[in-house]
Amino acid sequence: MKKTFLSIVLITSLFFLNHCGFKVVKYGEDKNYNVINFEDVGNNNINYTIQRNLVRSQNNQNLFDLNISVESILNKNIKEKDISNKITKYELFVVSKVKILVIDKNKEYEFSISDKGELKASNKINKLRYDENIILLRLANNISNQIDRKITSLLNDL
Repeated sequence: MKKTFLSIVLITSLFFLNHCGFKVVKYGEDKNYNVINFEDVGNNNINYTIQRNLVRSQNNQNLFDLNISVESILNKNIKEKDISNKITKYELFVVSKVKILVIDKNKEYEFSISDKGELKASNKINKLRYDENIILLRLANNISNQIDRKITSLLNDL
């Protein structure tokens, strides 16, 4: 008796939990917006990468048209020094303040996203600049992915 009652309760609870109405958000497939206007202030390299990643795949069948404004700030700080007071590591810290205006709904959203990375110091200035550009590109790609996810989740709520 207890086993049949327990199995019935278990089966009905699984049935209701599986059909609760929630939908899994697939960020890669659910790009449901078009960027109409993109304004940027701050570091040009970072903003260009963010713009390129957000405006990459435009589709006329998307639901929302957006105006996006991005302000990126890059801070380069000394992280470590050795015994002879030479710099051995730098810390790169990027903060992007994003403002989004959904044109159709006339709603505005603001949020801030940050990311940081380490850069080993080098005696050769060319190698240092090259490594810094690679790290900045990685940071900008991470930030643009986070912005895309945030926009998708905000528009999913509308």
